[in-house]
Amino acid sequence: MTISLVKRSTPRPSETTQRQANTTQAASTSKQSSKTLKPGPKKAKRKDYYKILGVDKNAADSVIRKAYKKLSLKWHPDKNQNGTDEEKRKAEKMFREINEAMGVLGDKNKRDKYE
Repeated sequence: MTISLVKRSTPRPSETTQRQANTTQAASTSKQSSKTLKPGPKKAKRKDYYKILGVDKNAADSVIRKAYKKLSLKWHPDKNQNGTDEEKRKAEKMFREINEAMGVLGDKNKRDKYE
């Protein structure tokens, strides 16, 4: 008795019906899930780093650095320790935004990518 190990080019009838059942089931669940999905929150607008630092879009690097130093001294958390909790949080938030703006605008590659 010999056993032939020939690869079948066409699937068996039982395999075909199983595949069809799987694809039909997957299609029905994707239709159901798309109906139940709610639209997510809108994407936040891109921050205007020039506005945060108070400089022009075509400002030189030295002007950007000067504005950064001035604002970072003004909003540094150590300088705003005597205020209320709300003022402290605002100062920390502003300081983070100023640092983020300088991180992007201070680096030539990041600035070009931002613009």
